[in-house]
Amino acid sequence: MNSSIFQILPTLEPFDYTQHFEGQFKDKEWVLINGINDKKVTYIFKPNNVLKIVDSGTTIKTTWSFINSNFLSIQSEDGIQLVKIYYKGQDMMVMNQRGSDDYVMFVNQTNYDEDLETEEDLRRFLHKKYVQRASELIKKHQFYYIQNSEEFGPFTVEELNIKVQKNELSHHCFVRDINEDDYSSRLRIRDLLREI
Repeated sequence: MNSSIFQILPTLEPFDYTQHFEGQFKDKEWVLINGINDKKVTYIFKPNNVLKIVDSGTTIKTTWSFINSNFLSIQSEDGIQLVKIYYKGQDMMVMNQRGSDDYVMFVNQTNYDEDLETEEDLRRFLHKKYVQRASELIKKHQFYYIQNSEEFGPFTVEELNIKVQKNELSHHCFVRDINEDDYSSRLRIRDLLREI
């Protein structure tokens, strides 16, 4: 995977040992996305610098070590690899081998009920994670609505839903995010209600 990963995921956060090791790194099941349809490979970074790699059912134990800030060394068949690590939330990890433009992506399968074996499994996993997160954000976020050329709000989506249920408001009314200046996005209350 080349450097276009940063165009796809511009909000990658660099690994910080003190911030990420305990909660997002150690003992998590990181499934390698690259080549998932060919075979499933899982990395588990254990305490005491043990790296457990499960490759299509075969377990390989090797070592890893913290170098500095966000660099790790990983002992592989090809020797020691220096990698820089980035995160996208708690679900995605990206590694870049030092001196290379190639990237590998991992998904944290630890708290997922189903195995990630194929690209389709991966799509379902990411869809479930991000739709759920988006729904939670939409519920908490506030919006203004316009009815009969008059603006009201701000209201949460749940408050708007109650108004619609009580027939105080039409689900056809346009809404705008509290951070937007106008209604040019053409978003309606019904669009928000579909997402919760």
